[in-house]
Formats: sequence, C-alpha cells, structure tokens
Amino acid sequence: MYVLVTPARNEADNLPAVVERVRAQEQRPACWLIVDDGSTDRTPELLETYTEEVPWISAVRLDRDASEYDSHYGPAKVISTGLEIIARDHEAEWAQCDYVGVLDCDILVRDDYFSSLQTELRSAERRGIVSGLLHERDRRDDAEGNPWGGAMLFDRQCLADIGGYPVVPSHDAVFRVKVEKRGWKTYKTPETCGLQLRSPHSARGLWNGYKREGESLYFLNYHPINALLAGVYHALRSPYYQGVAYLYGYTSSYARGREQISDPEVEEHYREERFDDLKRRIATRGRTATRAVTTRVRHLLGLNGVPSQ
Repeated sequence: MYVLVTPARNEADNLPAVVERVRAQEQRPACWLIVDDGSTDRTPELLETYTEEVPWISAVRLDRDASEYDSHYGPAKVISTGLEIIARDHEAEWAQCDYVGVLDCDILVRDDYFSSLQTELRSAERRGIVSGLLHERDRRDDAEGNPWGGAMLFDRQCLADIGGYPVVPSHDAVFRVKVEKRGWKTYKTPETCGLQLRSPHSARGLWNGYKREGESLYFLNYHPINALLAGVYHALRSPYYQGVAYLYGYTSSYARGREQISDPEVEEHYREERFDDLKRRIATRGRTATRAVTTRVRHLLGLNGVPSQ
C-alpha cells in the first residue's frame, strides 16, 4: 500500500490527464494528496471537482502569491508539507502504508507504474527509492542514471532514517544521497515508464531552467571540474546554448558567494563524485552529435547515396 503526494502550481492544462492516469492505476494509492501551491489558474476549481468525485483524492491549498514563491525551496516545502498533512489528517492510511510516492503534475504514468515500483522495492533488500523510465516527447530515457524524483516511490522507513523530507534546493538529489548514505539502494527500472509533458526546464524557459540547474549544483557543492564537464555535456544537445546557461548559473553563484549546503554528507558526495560517469556521457553524446551533423551535411551535399569513407 502507498500514499501519493503531487505538488501543483498553475497546472490546469495538465491536471485532468494526470488525474486520469492515476485513477487508471492497477493499484491506486490509499490516499492521494494534491497540494495546490498558490495557483492563479483553474487548478483550484478542478481540484474541488476531483475531491468530490473520488474519495481517495484530497487537496490542500497553500495561500501565497507569486512574490512569495521560491522556486529553489518551493517544491521541497510542498512535498514536505504534503507528507505532514497526510500523516496528520489521514492517520489510518499513513499507518498502513509501506511506501510513499511523489508524482509531478506534468507526468503521465503507465497503468502498471506504481504496482511495478512496489514490486521493485520488494525485490531487493534495502532498496529504498525507485522510479521507472521517464521519456519526453523528443527524448527516450534509458535505465542508466538515478531514479527520477518527479515520479518516484520510496520506502517509508527512508523518511524516518533521515529525519524527514529535506527542504532544500535539488531536494530529490539530496534525498537520494542521504538515503544512500544510510545503506539504502536506489534504482531506475526499465519495466515501466512515464511521459513528461514538458522539459524539466520549460516552465521557466530553457535558459532560466538550465541557469537554475547550475545554481542548484553550486548549492550542492558540485566540484568545479564536474560542473565544467556537465556544461560541455549539456552543450552537445540542441539547443546548444543550454550548456552556456548552466555554466553561467554555476559560475555566477560562485562569483557572488551564494549559500551552499551545510550538510557534510551531501557536501562530501558532490565534492568527491567521480568524473567517470560524466566523461562517458559526454563521449556518447558527442558521438551522437557528430553522426547527426555528418548526416545533415551529406544530405545538403546530395551525398546520401554515396558510401562514406
């Protein structure tokens, strides 16, 4: 059994499809709390309708205007607040659940998504966090890398072990690191998947989105060489300026001496993170970009039928 938390801010366009996919789950949540983080569109009206129609859907509104919204800390505060509300107002469901899910309001998941994630959590000892693959309309995901924080399921004991959900920028990354430091394993399974309706950065615009990612990794004490490699990695995918935006966010935070995380576990992880994975990903993306450019040039020159040397 699991409970589910979804942060929502101005998601009237996506909310109906997301609700439809959760209602179609093979195993539905015992309680699904949607936290409206000060929406100014039709999100509140839609939530009122869904909570009247479906007994296991609840909603709560955090009243704050746009000037009070903090995109660094806001999502983590919403998730943390949602978990506190479920534990307080839905005691029976909270007491019976083994797992907790987080689902962003721009992700559509397959019918077997959460039942598959529960199977994965049970299949290995000390497996703490899992997600499925998360595709975008123009990008296919693979099983490499860390589980996605926007569509994850985790063992409830993880929360107890780290003292609650971390309210920090890059909260899903901090959550994963702290859980792993306590001996839990994390996993991204290829057995099920979801579709992200927009790029993780598109809500703020690509430039601002990648700039914010650079700022977040500076906050996490990401090593400067790792940051440089990550900028190169992002620059190898169109639109190529996203790598520049990422590096600008990191270096401008460095130049201004902005706040960095004061958690020794997380500091150590990101300060000592090895370069191997980034170098491998850069090499793979570089080969892909080279093939794409070569194909385009051959097409323009009318050489598609001529064997390449």
